[in-house]
Amino acid sequence: MFKQKLVLTVFLCLTLLWILTASIALGQGGISLKRTPAPPQTVFNDGTGSVSFSWTIDYATQFNQNYILEIIDPNGNVVHCDSFIGAPSQIANSTTWPVPAGATSGPYYGRLSFFSNWWPPEPNKFECQASAGFLVCPAARIRIRKFWDWLDANGIKDGVEETLEGWRFVVKRLDTCQEWTLTSGFDGNTESLMVPVKASGTTDFTITEEIRPGWVKTGPNGSVNPVTISLAPGCSYHEDYGNWQPINITGYKFLDENPCPLPGAFPITTTTRLPNSKALAGIIIRLFSYNWDLLDTAITDANGHFAFPTRTWEDRFYIMEEIPHPEAPTFDLPQATPFVCIDHQLTRWQGLYHCSASQSPWQSPHLNFETPDTITLDIAEPDVACKNYGDNYFYNQLPSRIWGVMCADGIKLGNIKVEKDNSLWEDAAVQQDCGLYVVPTRPEEPQGLRCGKYVLTPPDLPDPKTQEWLVTEYCCDNWVIDPHTTVVPSGGSYPLKHDVDSCHDVRVDFCIQTAPSNRICNLPVTFTQEGYKTFSDPENGVIQGGIIYNKFNLAFANNKLIVGTTKTITFDGTSGSLKRLCMFLPQTGACGKLDRNYIDPWDHTPAGALAGEQIALLLNIAYNKAAIMPRTPGWDLEKFTINSGFFKGRTVGEVYNIANALLGGDLPSRYGLNGYQALLETIQAINANYEFVNWNTYNDRGYLTRFGSAKKSGEGTPITVPYRF
Repeated sequence: MFKQKLVLTVFLCLTLLWILTASIALGQGGISLKRTPAPPQTVFNDGTGSVSFSWTIDYATQFNQNYILEIIDPNGNVVHCDSFIGAPSQIANSTTWPVPAGATSGPYYGRLSFFSNWWPPEPNKFECQASAGFLVCPAARIRIRKFWDWLDANGIKDGVEETLEGWRFVVKRLDTCQEWTLTSGFDGNTESLMVPVKASGTTDFTITEEIRPGWVKTGPNGSVNPVTISLAPGCSYHEDYGNWQPINITGYKFLDENPCPLPGAFPITTTTRLPNSKALAGIIIRLFSYNWDLLDTAITDANGHFAFPTRTWEDRFYIMEEIPHPEAPTFDLPQATPFVCIDHQLTRWQGLYHCSASQSPWQSPHLNFETPDTITLDIAEPDVACKNYGDNYFYNQLPSRIWGVMCADGIKLGNIKVEKDNSLWEDAAVQQDCGLYVVPTRPEEPQGLRCGKYVLTPPDLPDPKTQEWLVTEYCCDNWVIDPHTTVVPSGGSYPLKHDVDSCHDVRVDFCIQTAPSNRICNLPVTFTQEGYKTFSDPENGVIQGGIIYNKFNLAFANNKLIVGTTKTITFDGTSGSLKRLCMFLPQTGACGKLDRNYIDPWDHTPAGALAGEQIALLLNIAYNKAAIMPRTPGWDLEKFTINSGFFKGRTVGEVYNIANALLGGDLPSRYGLNGYQALLETIQAINANYEFVNWNTYNDRGYLTRFGSAKKSGEGTPITVPYRF
């Protein structure tokens, strides 16, 4: 019995000792082992990771043996062991283990063991043990540099392109949905991010850039966002991410017609183009940088629109239009002009486009008269990608000019009064030294005279009964060969024959002459189609009821008119017959129908011009024979010879007969013609040979010669021949 109790007592003591020993071995109270980083963070095996251990040992047993720290890999193998010197009192120590590059991934742990001589029979007896686990993972590294790709937006950082600070990127592992955020620093670089990857093969990640308003990503992978990358263990991804602020600069180019934008009408904030403006195509527009470096060139299209290639934002640009400069024309002033000051003080208008105004919502003031060929763009940073800084308008004017000279006897009489569109204008002052005058511009039309109908009134004459103003108008295109001359009595006004429109340079000269009330001169006179239209008007004031209505029965036997060999129209003196005459439309032949009515308000009729000119020629021949128009007996128009062109040497009558045959159905080739144009131009020139000015004046253009006689030197120069009707 005693023996059994002894055995039980020994067993209980041993059990108690085992429990105490076990508790010490588990680190309870006597040993503490910690590791850094703390769970659940992992340590990467790219050769840069490490794990640190720190511990304390506090045990009431004298021991002086070395203790050890072992690193155990996932397969249970000791891959590292460090030995530390023991001490008979409390121990506090630490160490760091660098994880080798390529270390097997998985769960590792550090095991701390120490020994003592507490059991004399067995020195270096195992005393206690503690462990701390950690996870080694395969890894890759991600680092991003952010830059402003303003130079060329090619996704490659050039030396002059700056880095950008404070841009954020989100990195996401696709198979685990883990996310990390990176932010670029002052040098554009983010911190180096270690990301876990699969132990073998590759792992897919996305990098999403947080794009700011108005910016567009340029690389890598162009503007793709997010970018997907695949990383193998140990890989390092270090890329430049570029951004730029693309903008578009566009506008329009218009011809600024009446009304003109008014100077001083600020502020004008509208970006809608001004009224009465039409597009100008083919105009060169240039874009400059803030320091006037040429950046791009654009050309306006059929709608006047221009657009520069997309470029990076800057806070200032300049847009400048290029005004086309045609070559200066060569011309001679009429030789009869004795005023030397013209050449020195007034040259012919060259017909240039003149900048009148520019308009843009990006400049101040919005409507610019000071430098109308240039727009200064001061633009804020774009708030959307590819923002269009448009509504930039250039307005150009082809200003007209009205000027002329007054004869020496008229200079002292006073200035010339001007009306435009039935409203008084500024008087045109006559220069006392040479008689030159120029119709002035007005504040509301600062870029030059605008389109409209102008009337000039010369001063009253000293002797209105015996004197009259001889007025000659020269248009800009034909100064010498196409003058228009008329007579204005004292107190009368002269309406310009040419409407003042874009680029018209109209010269009007005033000379005093003796009224030719007792002079008689009869020569053949022809009317153009336009002339017959005018003088067929019953309201023309020259012949009551109109020349055709009143004189038809004098011009044609049996009141019959024949055109094209077959078509006739009769006239019986009634308004119905007059209407039939005016609406006469030849139907035969290839030339079609008459292209002009004679009396408004009947509609203009689209038709072949040859038929209309032939009717005008028929009337001219007939009226000359009947002496309805001024003529010298025996000077029948159809007997005159043509001086130039395809039908040179032929008579007017021969040309008339050929035209009648073609209108009747003959082919032009029968008469050596390729078509109708040469014949049409010839008849037009015949009808225009004698320009009927009024019942006192006409001009002989010299296209016709009487009875085939040779043209004398100097013939054909415009002359004014007064006559009595």
